[in-house]
Amino acid sequence: MFQEFVVRLRERAEQFPNWHKGGNHGKYTVTDACLSAFSVFFTQSPSFLVYQIEMCERKGKDNPQSLFGVAVISSDKESRNLLDLVTPGELGEVYWETYKQLAA
Repeated sequence: MFQEFVVRLRERAEQFPNWHKGGNHGKYTVTDACLSAFSVFFTQSPSFLVYQIEMCERKGKDNPQSLFGVAVISSDKESRNLLDLVTPGELGEVYWETYKQLAA
């Protein structure tokens, strides 16, 4: 069920427009920023990026990469810049599909 959620979330995030152009914005995608943001729920670290870098050094992979298939982890600031214009309603369909599965 978790992987189905990740697939639905990725498919939805790939439809988000990328309003930012140039600079580091070409290095990071809105999809990776969205999936990285959701992966925060799997850590207990006060610094998401530092935790992921340390995990990658220790284990060779990090949560966003191994659980969500994120290619490049952006900084907190870069993720916010990429996701600022995404409204909660744009994830409504994924939310309700997941809710129905969990409630069944």
